[in-house]
Amino acid sequence: MRKVKPLLALLLAFAMLLTLLAGCGGGGKKEAAEETPAQQPATDSAPSPAEEDPEPSEAPSMYPLVEGEEKEFTVFMAIAGFIPLVIDFDGEGMHKMRGLKAMEKATGVHLEFTCIDQDAYFEQLNILFATQEYPDFIGAPDTIYPGGIDALIDDEVCIDIAPYLETCLPDFYTKVYSNPEYEEYSKLITSDTGKISTIYTYEDQSTMGSQIRKDWLDQLGLEIPDTYDDMYNVLKAFKTELNVKYPMIMTYQWAYNNNNFVGGFDTAGAMNGQNDLGFHVENGKVVASVTTQNYKDYIIMLNKWYSEGLIGDVSAGILNEMMIQEYIARNEVGYWVGQSDMMGEGIKAQAGGTFNAQPMEELTRRPGDTFRLFANNGGKSPAGGWAVSTACDEPEMALKVINWFWTDEGYVACNFGVEGETFNYVDGKVVFTDLVLNNENGFNALFNSCGEIMFFDFPFFLSMDRKLATLSNQAEIDSQTVWRQNRSNELRYYGSLTVEENERYNELVTDIATFVSENIGKFVVGDRPMSEWDSFIEQLYKMNIQELVDIRQASYERFLRR
Repeated sequence: MRKVKPLLALLLAFAMLLTLLAGCGGGGKKEAAEETPAQQPATDSAPSPAEEDPEPSEAPSMYPLVEGEEKEFTVFMAIAGFIPLVIDFDGEGMHKMRGLKAMEKATGVHLEFTCIDQDAYFEQLNILFATQEYPDFIGAPDTIYPGGIDALIDDEVCIDIAPYLETCLPDFYTKVYSNPEYEEYSKLITSDTGKISTIYTYEDQSTMGSQIRKDWLDQLGLEIPDTYDDMYNVLKAFKTELNVKYPMIMTYQWAYNNNNFVGGFDTAGAMNGQNDLGFHVENGKVVASVTTQNYKDYIIMLNKWYSEGLIGDVSAGILNEMMIQEYIARNEVGYWVGQSDMMGEGIKAQAGGTFNAQPMEELTRRPGDTFRLFANNGGKSPAGGWAVSTACDEPEMALKVINWFWTDEGYVACNFGVEGETFNYVDGKVVFTDLVLNNENGFNALFNSCGEIMFFDFPFFLSMDRKLATLSNQAEIDSQTVWRQNRSNELRYYGSLTVEENERYNELVTDIATFVSENIGKFVVGDRPMSEWDSFIEQLYKMNIQELVDIRQASYERFLRR
């Protein structure tokens, strides 16, 4: 690492995770190419490369990038909380991953990592900005930097990638960035002015959704619920007829903030992550979701369910997914929102008996409604993206390293590893070997694939085929289809803030978000009566929540003009 020019004092301000939704303008998307993501050998769920390249790519002659002595780049990135279980990321474990080994062999470039636990990453990223000691690659800096993409580049923290798309990132450019199929992703990684600071993971997966004990439904003669009213009747039956301890329980800041659940009310969760609020769009106008009648109706419903003992009492803290799995395995939960492996063979074996969990479409208020606020991110992963810093002495070579992840070779190596070691082709589809599926550590296949192949926070095309190949039963496999049905993003807010907007936003949002977080929970559990809801909303406007909305509206309108 080497030191670069001092930054403005403003860089010490803490920005919100929502700035992840930075969008785009030009940057080479005017003429869409016909190519699609790198070769997908596993199934037909993901596209395959075009038969013809209209202009020959530089990629075939690009690698290796260096001859003889190896080139080294440094990387500062987040690492998911479960990764230490399967990878010794502080030691040699990172370089045992076959995807990374393949990259280093192909390019002649060695990567030296500083990995930060995801829960502490944004704090450490701010420290990095303050010290100004930058590595060659920085993971997802635009998620927190005041002013996002443009400010990162203007302040000479990172280089602007846009001018190098066709020369240094030809595979990424032709297969993804200029492809209309991935327009939303491309817009999200590009600023209002057409700059790009970070190449993010593209996730072609349905990673999370609603799950229910189908065996209990069958026992009661009930169908999988479609609406919230249906779900109420199901939860009531679980409670009264089967004596289920937690008819419904959820991960992630409890049910009032889980967009896979609240979205059926055409509104977003009240808390959107790092010290921020939820916003959505109604008739072209941005609204703070917590101020809407729909959100109030949602809280009224949760209060009723909670008062009747239908929701697990998690008011004392936030349940993580591993804790929820323990409850499920003890046959104490009827409905939950979580990853597909929460229906897997491992939990089934622990639960025993007739355990049969099934995926279900997200709930809506009325039969036949569309779930219009699907909580995805256009394939953009909060931690899974790399920027090239201005401290990098060979930025073009660094970008060509990123491009390798998007080549056909990179696609196979990062998703499936090495044929004959981690996978084989069976009838044209990828089947993982016992090294992944039945590993000696006892990890489920999804986890172990991260250790043996590549974990998710690298800038590559993360294929659904990889996910499908790790799933242990039909319910898990079906989830990848079920969770994509009857969903849209039509109410989703997009936008990024300028430095000036971000500064004012931060002055207001901390107190407002804290006030919302404290009070919503009270309304749900009955510590504050719903008769005080209007005064709660009045106080939000006194705290200038409308100014936050106005700032988001301006950013949304800029996004639409890109």
